[in-house]
Parts: sequence; structure tokens; C-alpha cells
Amino acid sequence: MTVKVISLSELLTGDKQEVKRKIPSVLNILNSFETISISGSESAHDVDLFLKNKSIAFDRQNLSRTHLVFSQFKSKQILVGYFTISNKPLVFTKRMLDKISNTLKKKLYQKGETHSGNDNLIIQGYLIAQIEKNYSEEALATKSINGNDLLTLAYEKVLEGANIFGGSYIWIEYEDVDRLREFYRKFGFTEIKDHTSENNLKMAILKI
Repeated sequence: MTVKVISLSELLTGDKQEVKRKIPSVLNILNSFETISISGSESAHDVDLFLKNKSIAFDRQNLSRTHLVFSQFKSKQILVGYFTISNKPLVFTKRMLDKISNTLKKKLYQKGETHSGNDNLIIQGYLIAQIEKNYSEEALATKSINGNDLLTLAYEKVLEGANIFGGSYIWIEYEDVDRLREFYRKFGFTEIKDHTSENNLKMAILKI
């Protein structure tokens, strides 16, 4: 079964009045989304909260781009997943760099730049800020997409941007859970060992 990717920007075109009129119908679509927690933490709630309460504002402010994934089922377009991408640089502190392999460190320095005043390495890249399937009964009934499919769609969308605007790496943050760690590893991501973000999340990178 084929799926279609549509950005919030495409759904909310027009002047301020036109966008205002369209927002309620778009919210109806977003509110059909349901998620589950793998570890019992609040991360699933955060994914749900972002889509329904923040994604439109972030899109309008050009802070990120949210893309909705639809599948046609019984003559109806069903939201089966979404992902959000932000054009956001990777920042490696000296402490982070000291913990990675020399091979990876060499590759990173080839793509990044340092600034006077600190030892941080900055690399232009793209953050997959949110990514999740819709676990509503209706979406699951379509049997149209799995996690790998969704991540592939996000990866392809990043490539489109990188071909136009440049950028060297994709990065992602996720819960410190073996299932997620293995999922991203199999896709090709490399986890930054012994690093935990301010949100208590792990980080992994993938060269474009």
C-alpha cells in the first residue's frame, strides 16, 4: 500500500485569514494521532503534545517542518505517522569528542568548524526532532507503514534539503532503550557513546 507525505506548510498555504480558516480542519487531522510509550516514560506524551499543540506554530515560525504521512484506506485518507525536521547544527563539545573513536572524530573534523573561545566542533546538519507512527485503531488497520518505512521517508526528505542547502549529517535523540538504540543502529546511525542530552536522551548521527 502506498503512502503520501504532505507537509503542514502545504496544508496551510494562503494569507493569514485563509490559514486561520484552514487550521481547525488540520487540527482535526492531528487530533486523530495516538501514540504509545515503549518505556513508560513521558516521551510518548511529548511526541503527541508536539504534534497537536506545537507543530503548527513551529511551522509558521520556520523553526521546523512537520510532515504528515497518509495512507488511503476504505476510500479515506488516514494519518499513519509523522516526522519533524529542523535545520539545526550539531555541536560536539571536547568532552563528547574525547569519547568517540579516532576514525569518527577525523570524519567529523573534515565536515565541521571550530570557533575561537572554546573547543566545540560545529557541523551543519539536520535534526529529526520528532518521528512516530500513529497507533490509533484506524491507522493500524491500514497496515501501511512500519518504523523503518517512516524513518526512510524522513531520511529521503532530509536528502532533498541537503541537495539544495547542503549539510553533512542527520542527528536524532531518543530514549536510552535498547530497542530504540538497535533500531537506529540498523538504519546506519552511530550512537555518541556516554553522552546524554539535557533532556536525558541519547544521541546518534548518520552521514548524509
